[in-house]
Amino acid sequence: MSQPLSGKIALVTGGSRGIGAAIVRRLSTDGADVAFTYSASGDKAKAIVAEIEAKGANALAIKADSADPKAVQDAVDETVSTFGGIDILVNSAGILMLNPVENFPLEDFDRMFAVNVRAVFAGTQVAACGCDPVSRSRNFRESAHSGHGRQARTGGRAGNLHETFTRDVHARGRDGWVGGDRHGLR
Repeated sequence: MSQPLSGKIALVTGGSRGIGAAIVRRLSTDGADVAFTYSASGDKAKAIVAEIEAKGANALAIKADSADPKAVQDAVDETVSTFGGIDILVNSAGILMLNPVENFPLEDFDRMFAVNVRAVFAGTQVAACGCDPVSRSRNFRESAHSGHGRQARTGGRAGNLHETFTRDVHARGRDGWVGGDRHGLR
């Protein structure tokens, strides 16, 4: 079986359940060492690590609340410390709280915004900060899709940030490409 991500290091936020867990499994199957965050699903996170390690691959589960920028920073630092860098960043953490607008607590809105939007920016910023163009230690890449350089995937939650990220990545002369469509950044 081909492993196009062999030698790559991934960090997936919200990687213990749902789409995030599927992304973690796929990155591992494709050869990447995978760190992922979880906030409340410790048993599921442990099970995913055990599943990946049983196949001879490397995985690391990190308890981190994506709404907390310090926790995001710590997750990046732990990934770099454990695996030596970050090549792939997937911002998959997300929450949805539903209430009629007249009954919607502002605290719930603030929490959704913190996890679904601010955490995407914070994670991308921390992973890209201080990145030397030839260094792997803080570079990020979403997939093995050739021809597009490094990528950051945020999903639709922060699609409007793509212009800012695109300008910044290109202005720094990085081997970077960040584009957006109705699905967000790619």
